[in-house]
Amino acid sequence: GMIIITDGPNPIYMYETASSEFHIKKVKKIKVVDATGAGDAFAAGFIYALSKNINPINALDYGCKEAASTLGHVGAKEKLLRRLK
Repeated sequence: GMIIITDGPNPIYMYETASSEFHIKKVKKIKVVDATGAGDAFAAGFIYALSKNINPINALDYGCKEAASTLGHVGAKEKLLRRLK
């Protein structure tokens, strides 16, 4: 399993329980209009990447991209990505 902690513009912390590995990912600073739903969007992007067999460290990038896509708009459902690369 994994434990992931996100905290707005602060780094993301991920702990992989099987390997006892600890990772820190810095996040890109962007202008935030509304943070509603950003955590859920992060989780969706991260889980999507895992479902595509992308390793957890790289899956953090997918979560960040999905969350960032919502932060520039008002509301939790605006501008969700249709495709993650």
